[in-house]
Amino acid sequence: MQRFLALYSRPEDATAFREHYTTVHVPLVEALPGIRNISYSFDVAAIQGDTTYGCVFEAEFDDEGALQAALGSPEGQKAAADLANFAGAGVELLTYQVARHR
Repeated sequence: MQRFLALYSRPEDATAFREHYTTVHVPLVEALPGIRNISYSFDVAAIQGDTTYGCVFEAEFDDEGALQAALGSPEGQKAAADLANFAGAGVELLTYQVARHR
């Protein structure tokens, strides 16, 4: 399983960020081909100290090929282009293969 992680920096206007994120961006992401599961939270906290993140997002795909196909699709291009509309504070995009133990 391949996971995609987006760490959004805390926005200046949290209300506007949440509104756009939930009503525009999430529906765009849900349309990605091959996406298995998504989750996100605005309640981001550090174990110790402060965090600069205001939102965390995770998506799961069968494998790296499925993730790359989704990102390169027309739906993926729309979702990527939408970042400019609400993520001005910054976003860090990561991907990794999930290793299960137990």
